Amino acid sequence: MLANAAEYVVQRNDTIGVIAQKTGESVAHLAQLNHISAPRYIVRVGQTLRYISADDVRCARLWIEEHLASSVHRDEAFEKMLVDIKNHHIYYDGDMDTHADSIIVLANAYRQKHK
Repeated sequence: MLANAAEYVVQRNDTIGVIAQKTGESVAHLAQLNHISAPRYIVRVGQTLRYISADDVRCARLWIEEHLASSVHRDEAFEKMLVDIKNHHIYYDGDMDTHADSIIVLANAYRQKHK
């Protein structure tokens, strides 16, 4: 589950809103990724939160741009995943962790290829 996700360690006076601003995530997505319940969204000093970085999204999109046209075997679910990731729609109906992991996998594949 998000093994290679970016991490943020909660500091004194941090709220989930402040952390969302610092990481570029939405409060809802950050809470969902880290199993933090609404409406209070309690975080504790020292707690490590995982998030999808803007660079992960950028690299995943670049990987998709390179491979979308050249992919030969694609079923409907694969096509939907690629479009969802390209549009950064990773946190809606269904298993959000799986979509987030897909972003990270594609981002790492892009980085590996372009070292």
